[in-house]
Amino acid sequence: MEAIIIVIFSFILLSCILAGYSILWALLFGYLMFFGYALRQGHTPVQVLTMSGRGIRTIKNILFIFILIGMITAVWRACGTIPFIIYHMSGLLIPSVFILIVFLLCCFISLLTGTSFGTAATIGIICMSIAKANGIDPTFTGGAILSGIYFGDRCSPMSTSALLIS
Repeated sequence: MEAIIIVIFSFILLSCILAGYSILWALLFGYLMFFGYALRQGHTPVQVLTMSGRGIRTIKNILFIFILIGMITAVWRACGTIPFIIYHMSGLLIPSVFILIVFLLCCFISLLTGTSFGTAATIGIICMSIAKANGIDPTFTGGAILSGIYFGDRCSPMSTSALLIS
């Protein structure tokens, strides 16, 4: 039964993504499905809500960090920081070492901020835009971005992934 619910949830989540709907609808539907499953297993509604509250309290710091990441990326996009950096960095581009520079830059930003998601959403977009504008293979650029953000995140003392795991 658990596998069926997870498959249904995954299908609805994928459908929302492909249809362009907010994934919040899929998450809400998934929560209701899992809530119903817990009731079917013999838990009372109060017990299920208590378990949900404990789970949220466990990850509240990570949720707060994700909200801050979303805010900073929105502010950077709204105020033109990303196009500004792309414009000025394009002139400094050295094609022969671009992939290495992308990797090191993503490592450094991720190490400083402690977030792989925030680094990908900010400097990762900048690096990919510069690569596309200069005809550099996006596959290699994407690999350098992902490698850099996760390497830096794992080395960071304030890593959101490490906080989530702990």
